[in-house]
Amino acid sequence: MYKKAFTAVEVMISLLVAALLIITGYGLYSYVYNETSIARNRAVASNIAEAHLKKRIAISDTTDCVTGDNWTDEAPFDGEKLKGLLIKTKVECPYPADNTAVSSLIKVTSVVTYKVNNVDQVETQVLYAEK
Repeated sequence: MYKKAFTAVEVMISLLVAALLIITGYGLYSYVYNETSIARNRAVASNIAEAHLKKRIAISDTTDCVTGDNWTDEAPFDGEKLKGLLIKTKVECPYPADNTAVSSLIKVTSVVTYKVNNVDQVETQVLYAEK
């Protein structure tokens, strides 16, 4: 009488399937980890931009409105630790466009630039406020 056992071919096929599952699982894990890191950096950059927008709105009024491309460099707050962090803000008075009347509405734009794997990433936030 013969005992039931696995043949060498069955064991090799099982090992091949297990190896393919492990390799696929590691690839998926690596992809998810990388995407999570990117999302975390974007969230941090977005929060930095929003904080600088709120700070700029608090100290600005319609006399700060500029024409042209006048951006102001901002110093990072303590704890802002993205690689290559650069923050720029701009205050504009978008209405009325023809400058016939004075508007109390200001538009503040904040652009946060940082590096991931030596590639520049940009996060932009725009906020309107009445002053």
